[in-house]
Amino acid sequence: NLVWPMDTYASLALMLPVGLLAEYWSYHYTILLGLLCRMATRLLLLFGRGVGAMRLMQCSYAAAVGTETIAYFALPYIVLMDKPHLFAPATVAVRG
Repeated sequence: NLVWPMDTYASLALMLPVGLLAEYWSYHYTILLGLLCRMATRLLLLFGRGVGAMRLMQCSYAAAVGTETIAYFALPYIVLMDKPHLFAPATVAVRG
């Protein structure tokens, strides 16, 4: 009961700030942040002890998933901004 809801609550709390961070900072740096959060998740899974570490692990995982959702699905459209005729193939590649 103490660990499971943290992923849900952290995802809810981080989705909008991660999107704003991606717009302000850069989508490439946001992807890098997501990769670092995934590494933090792995390290906490391997070396974390106790419920507090697992809650922190769930928060870092939620941040990684939030960056993945924002950056990976928006980045192809940002890259192809000047080529609107390629939006349909990009959509197939992203959702395919």
